[in-house]
Amino acid sequence: MHQKNLTGVVVVISSAAALMLGIFAIQNLQSKFFPLQSVSAKDAIAIVMLKQNITRPYTNDFSTKYVYVKGDGKVFQADESSNQIGKYLMAGMATDTGGSYFAWAVRDPAENVTYYVDSQSGAIISNSTSK
Repeated sequence: MHQKNLTGVVVVISSAAALMLGIFAIQNLQSKFFPLQSVSAKDAIAIVMLKQNITRPYTNDFSTKYVYVKGDGKVFQADESSNQIGKYLMAGMATDTGGSYFAWAVRDPAENVTYYVDSQSGAIISNSTSK
């Protein structure tokens, strides 16, 4: 009887380990073959126009810049291809979540506002009005 219990425990533990290993392998392979799509500068403008109900017909009025926004609102230059953080640019408003993000700074000169759009999720994480 003792041998059957031990065999059952080994089978359960082995099955659980195999399941965990399988889940890990699937997640790892999924990220390699299907990487997250980044939001482009053009998409960031469209997101701002949609979420802020901006109906002007010209998207050329907007300018974009790839930046790193710290949770406290400090904005740094960033490189889109490598996510390298560069020089300090300005102080803006703190992000909505308090987290730091690589984002698109979408400048609307007509309203004198810059919106910061998360480069991965497309969420507007902060905005600031220039003086």
